[in-house]
Amino acid sequence: MSDLERLARLVAHQREQLAQLRARAAADAVLEQAKGRLVERVGGSLARATEHLHTLADSVGLTPLEMAAELMETAPPPPGGDIPVLGLRLAETRVSTARDGDALADAVFTEALLPTGAVALAIWRMEPDGTLRLVGQRGLGSAEASRWRQLPPQFAANARTAVVEQRQLWLRAGVSDPTLAPAADRWPGGARAVLPIRNSRAVLGAMEICWPVPRREFTAGQRTELAALADLCASALSDVDGEQSWLLGLLDSLVDAVLTARAERVDGEVVDIDTVPRDDPATFELVQSAKTLGMFQIESPGQRELVGKFAPETFNDIIIDISLFRPGPVKTNMVPAFLESRWGFKQPDFLHEDLRFALAETFGVVVFHEQVLHIIATMTGCSLSEADEVRRALSDPEGIARMRSWFRPLAARRGYPVDVIGKAWEVLEGFAA
Repeated sequence: MSDLERLARLVAHQREQLAQLRARAAADAVLEQAKGRLVERVGGSLARATEHLHTLADSVGLTPLEMAAELMETAPPPPGGDIPVLGLRLAETRVSTARDGDALADAVFTEALLPTGAVALAIWRMEPDGTLRLVGQRGLGSAEASRWRQLPPQFAANARTAVVEQRQLWLRAGVSDPTLAPAADRWPGGARAVLPIRNSRAVLGAMEICWPVPRREFTAGQRTELAALADLCASALSDVDGEQSWLLGLLDSLVDAVLTARAERVDGEVVDIDTVPRDDPATFELVQSAKTLGMFQIESPGQRELVGKFAPETFNDIIIDISLFRPGPVKTNMVPAFLESRWGFKQPDFLHEDLRFALAETFGVVVFHEQVLHIIATMTGCSLSEADEVRRALSDPEGIARMRSWFRPLAARRGYPVDVIGKAWEVLEGFAA
């Protein structure tokens, strides 16, 4: 290729970039003008206006840019991605000087994600043992961040899926299970993007981005932009860890092989965990002995005491045992009630015969979220999905007061006695503790 041809290609490429910049600038201008108009009309902050714009757009089947154009009574600019070009550049600049995970999260969130309407960002780094450690976040709040600070290898979460399967998750309408993602109760239907953070040698961690409302889709341009942000995070995490990150990733990949080799050397055979039956008598005999130090989930002093009294006989018994060992059941004295009913010292209390189907498995004690939903749905006549919204509202004092005023009249209208309604509500409120 001649110098003239190379020059012509360079000029054409620069013209294309310039056109993209102009289109993006026009789109940004329309979006900002529309947000300003919403602030004037409905009041509140710019972030509230952004959320309102996304809600309006979703309700009529438009993109936020198209909705903004409608509000401003103008034609929408050519479609592009969500992240302003200037925001990407500013994010790159700030990321290059970020000294820790919080600075990294602030740079990415403030410069690149906030203009898209995002409300939260979490960045985890993978430790040598496979644990995902939260190194930076924005929008979660201190309590939620504390809950998601450490994700052990056995902990099911979308971030874990992105790391283990090394794939990007594009969730347009929130998560199916609120236990799989941070702040899922806060923005239950909000779109999410969960991306692995990796370089050419290893997976370094994961990032999760949350928007307050659903999205119709993640376009190819949007996916490319968000993947570029994950690459930015990979660059920053690599700079912090240097070659150590690659070495730890390599060592982590050898863990399974080392454990397998040790098992063969000591016992003379390789044990395939996946083939071990769930009703293995030797396993349950060991669990019932309460000598469970070193067993995941049932090794704490309190759990060792509980499994000794419970004496699990099936895999489902172990699930119930772990679910019982929560602040709610412990504070409301449900554990002794469960054990007394299990061993025949008292009759199970199902609150009402209508609830026997939901509570028989656990001797009248509410252990699972599904049981809460069945109590609410059965006694009020609402659907299970509506009952789940009620359960979510029980997470704060204001919600508890609001749901109490809703639950009691509906249950009374369906013919339940006052004392049954009172006992059922005490159970629901105790479970939410």
